[in-house]
Amino acid sequence: MSRGFPCALLVTAALLAGVERNVALAGDEAGGSGRLRGSHRFDKDGWTYVHIEGPPERLGYQHGYLLTAEINDFLRVLKPYLEKSTKRDWNFYRPAAEMMLWIGIDPEYQREIDGIVEGLIAKGVKADRWDLVAISPSTIPSISR
Repeated sequence: MSRGFPCALLVTAALLAGVERNVALAGDEAGGSGRLRGSHRFDKDGWTYVHIEGPPERLGYQHGYLLTAEINDFLRVLKPYLEKSTKRDWNFYRPAAEMMLWIGIDPEYQREIDGIVEGLIAKGVKADRWDLVAISPSTIPSISR
């Protein structure tokens, strides 16, 4: 699996939300135990820029923490969109992500996805790995074509 999955998630979430904020983070902010060290985000000319660094778990945590609003908004919009456009609700996509897609994701990226979930949870978003895998471009008809 290429680096494309986590990057596609990052780009998709950032583009769809359009939330303007500037965030600079220190090492142990929000109980991150240093997982935010070296990461930051900023908005410029309508674009959101995110810098993340470290091993997969830390990359994921930073990704989830810094883009919480965008990922949460994307999930909020995507669920009814898919139900209307495919006639399948979110309870179809989550098990499909688990049974069909997870096994094909490299273990390094699985750890990164789990880190994204931890970052989201740290900011109060209720999501899990199946929600994130289900929003991959391969499950969304208009993105995968």
